Amino acid sequence: MSSGAHASGRLGASHYCASKAGVVMFTQVLAMELAAQRIQVNCIAPGYIKLDGVTMPPDFEDALLKNIPWGRFGTPAEVAQVALFLASPAADYVTGEVLSVNGGAFAGRSYLPLGTPKPR
Repeated sequence: MSSGAHASGRLGASHYCASKAGVVMFTQVLAMELAAQRIQVNCIAPGYIKLDGVTMPPDFEDALLKNIPWGRFGTPAEVAQVALFLASPAADYVTGEVLSVNGGAFAGRSYLPLGTPKPR
């Protein structure tokens, strides 16, 4: 498991971002090293996932949601579905990959200038 932080730095989180980028590189190199044995090595990089019982300040939550094209946080069940896919025969030819589960958050930024109405 990595996270979206492997590809996008955040102030105050250099240690976290570096560790997640390390997991991605480890995944890719290990996939090459184990390919001859047909051992698959993949990584899941969840975006913002909503956990039961975990709350955050409303302003912070709103700021995070503005960066997710689907307009909502993901769920642990959605991350689990990706893990199930990777463990299934349907993923037989998938190795060395990072599968992001983030509602499109890495598709690009959709910041709107202040005062601009949000598209509906």
